Amino acid sequence: MIKNFLENIRAADEPTKRKVAIVVTIVCMVIIIFVWLAYFNPFVAVSAPQGTPAAGYPSAGQ
Repeated sequence: MIKNFLENIRAADEPTKRKVAIVVTIVCMVIIIFVWLAYFNPFVAVSAPQGTPAAGYPSAGQ
């Protein structure tokens, strides 16, 4: 399956190769950003305890 896909890309013209490269790059970037955000999510949750307003934003009662 992957081998056939790569052979089709190899046989394609240059604009098609460029489009495939752009799409693959975007997909990789989205995956990396998702993993990065998932990795940092626990750190952000620990640094701002629940029930406290975020910096620069007044609480609802003020």
